[in-house]
Amino acid sequence: MTQSKRICILVNPKSGEDDGGTSRTDRIAQALREENVHADIIELHPKSNLERTIEDAIGGGCHTVVAAGGDGTISAVADVLLRHKKAPRMGVLPMGTFNFFARSLGLAEDLNGAVAQLGQGASKAVHLGTVNGRAFLNNVSLGLYPSILDRREDIYNRYGRSRLAAHWSTLLTLLGVHRPLKLEADLDGARHRIRTPLVFVAASAYQLETYNLAGADAVRDGRFALFAAPNTGRLDLVKSALSLAAGSARKGEDFHIDTAREITLTSGRAKTLVALDGERRWIKGPLRIAHSATPLHVIAPAA
Repeated sequence: MTQSKRICILVNPKSGEDDGGTSRTDRIAQALREENVHADIIELHPKSNLERTIEDAIGGGCHTVVAAGGDGTISAVADVLLRHKKAPRMGVLPMGTFNFFARSLGLAEDLNGAVAQLGQGASKAVHLGTVNGRAFLNNVSLGLYPSILDRREDIYNRYGRSRLAAHWSTLLTLLGVHRPLKLEADLDGARHRIRTPLVFVAASAYQLETYNLAGADAVRDGRFALFAAPNTGRLDLVKSALSLAAGSARKGEDFHIDTAREITLTSGRAKTLVALDGERRWIKGPLRIAHSATPLHVIAPAA
């Protein structure tokens, strides 16, 4: 492979499935050697200042900044790059549990294939979703989902990271006690009052199609799909969740859906606990959801 521009790979060592004791850094280094791709590997740790790390990488001559990890890691890197005045191209090595963003771009899910694509793919302009200016790739959610993430991390720590563990954490949380959200939703100027245990705003047509949910065409048209679970009992929520996992969720029964290009959610609280691509964050309200004004240029297979 001929390569003239510097690549920097930011690695989250803890993303994705259990790897049988082999570190992600070692796996990436091996794939780079096998695919004859030259890159600098930078490990991210809990105390890492991501913005400073990326700034140093760009200042050091990196023309492509690659996020290696799950959608949460990729989302965090994308957010920093999107706000950078002279953002380089972004690459993705999918090493998470679901990898919806990478799969939506048509990237290889095997590591060697994804590494090879770093030097072969063209740049694709992608307008990301934002919440009060903070970028997200696939979805933003309020209500039960942040609690699901808490339970998920506990299960991951005990049994390892896998898609089965992720679904199990969802079921256990739904069986617990929950309080419904009381929201005012502004959808392109139309106001609605919502009482629900869970709100999910989708920006990924691929993710919606994976779960056989409505709204994919609207997302491709530049809108968001807002899903609200009915304010029902625990068993009905579990039933809805199982229908969702099986790809047989029913509009009007398991969820309500609306679509809009801009969404504002007001809860009446100063801050709201939000999950952005699986990462929890407290955000000051109201929550204004829109697409980024400028695109991020992401390496993807040529059409």
